[in-house]
Formats: sequence, C-alpha cells, structure tokens
Amino acid sequence: MKKLSFKQKLTELYEGDSKNSHNFRYGILIADIITILFLIVSTFYIYS
Repeated sequence: MKKLSFKQKLTELYEGDSKNSHNFRYGILIADIITILFLIVSTFYIYS
C-alpha cells in the first residue's frame, strides 16, 4: 500500500467518498455550527 502525503490525505478527506471522508466532513460541519452558535449566544452576555 502506498503511503500518502499529508496533502493527499487531506484531499482524500475533503473530496473522497469513503466513510472516513463523510465522518470528517460531518465533524467539520458540527464544529462550524457550534462556533456560530457560540458567537451568536455570546453576544447576549457581553454587558451582563
């Protein structure tokens, strides 16, 4: 089995069709949603 470089691994995770690729993209999506929710919610507590 050929060893992939870091760039090739990331490309496979972002653009691939494997189960690991799907899980990686769902993880990124969840992290983005949590970040956005944190930013929205934290704006209500600035002057508390």
